[in-house]
Amino acid sequence: MHGAMRGERRRKVLYAWLWPALAIAAAGCCSLESAYVRQSQRDADWLLERPVAGEAGAHVGVDLDLAALEALLNQPEILCAMPAYRHRERVEIAAGEALGFEVWARVERLSLRAAARDCLQIGLGLDLGLRLELPGLLSAIWQGLEGPYRLPGSISARAGLRPELRADGSTLLRLDLDRVQVEGFDLPVERLPEKIREPAARVLSGLGSAVSAFHLSALPLVRFGPLETGLGELSAAVSELRTDAGSNRLFAGLRLNLEVPGARLGPDFDRPQRADVRVRLCAGLLESAVRALMARGRIPRRFDGDFQPDPEGEYGVSLLAIAYEQAGLRASFRLWHLSWPCFFADLQARGSVDVSDQGRFRARLSEVRLLQASRFADRIRARLWKQTRWAADLAALSEGLLNERYLGIPGLELIWRPVRYELGSAGVELEARLEGKIPALTDRPIRM
Repeated sequence: MHGAMRGERRRKVLYAWLWPALAIAAAGCCSLESAYVRQSQRDADWLLERPVAGEAGAHVGVDLDLAALEALLNQPEILCAMPAYRHRERVEIAAGEALGFEVWARVERLSLRAAARDCLQIGLGLDLGLRLELPGLLSAIWQGLEGPYRLPGSISARAGLRPELRADGSTLLRLDLDRVQVEGFDLPVERLPEKIREPAARVLSGLGSAVSAFHLSALPLVRFGPLETGLGELSAAVSELRTDAGSNRLFAGLRLNLEVPGARLGPDFDRPQRADVRVRLCAGLLESAVRALMARGRIPRRFDGDFQPDPEGEYGVSLLAIAYEQAGLRASFRLWHLSWPCFFADLQARGSVDVSDQGRFRARLSEVRLLQASRFADRIRARLWKQTRWAADLAALSEGLLNERYLGIPGLELIWRPVRYELGSAGVELEARLEGKIPALTDRPIRM
């Protein structure tokens, strides 16, 4: 009897201690999970619906040597793909008598030079053809003069640049036809037979603006995007265009659909450029992209006990910081255990970045170490190897941003050959040579 009473008292004492302990443990888990959820919700704010192109300060700066662009655009396959200008006109040569002229013009060479602010000085070398249409009696009088005739021509013009947003999320850089000034239209009319020079000159002299507008509107310049990184979640828009006559370079500032604190990239024409293109990424771009893509589920952040992705898993991960450093990459993140016993641990991963023979960057995050833990530090250290998979996902994204080809040319497959790159707290800078080949026509790269 007394033994039973003592057992009952022990149970009451045990319950008196156990329930508060369980309540405290549950409250601790709840607070940890709430902190994890708040962090996850904040990450979602980094991704915007679309780039805010009008704001100052670029996330990505592209400096392009216009001599390199000129060489790429002068490939015969590119020029041949441009449509030919065609024109028909009748010229009265006597009362009731008119000659018909058929004119066509193709671009056979192109020159580009930087002009003031956001303009280009453009030269077009033309292959111009002319044929006479002789109605009625004129066919007998002008017999043998029908042609066709071929004349070399040239147009010099100055044109502004304008970005055109495309349906696929890319931006095509075009010439602004509202800001075209034709400065010269030269044709050696004296090479034509003397009898037709005067009426032919009357036709041809009035075509300078029309031929210029036609060919300049069809001229393929540069395409920015669409971005491959982020599987369609990330997009870019041109926020700034500048040209510099002294260095003969074009600067394009790109903003992504991300909140990136401190983005202040702009033109840097005074600094020498040793390759065809220089790409700069601002310091905070990588971290903003990782946070945004984690919020969108592109990088897993919940895992089961074996650290396999599981949206309801007992482990959660949130990013503390990630940045490139000299010749490498460093990321710190928090590991949360969201079921009892609850705890968190701050970890750091470090790795390397190098360039393959094919000009592709490779990033690795392999060394993971414990910075601090709320509890169970020894157990966490023993299982650090399981965190390397998530670190590999971070490395893959950072690798994607480095390998992103922010610049393209319609009709050409560009091959990038990095010649210099710098990684550090100020961001990333990459210089590369550009080679081009025509898809499906040749596998032999065309060097500028």
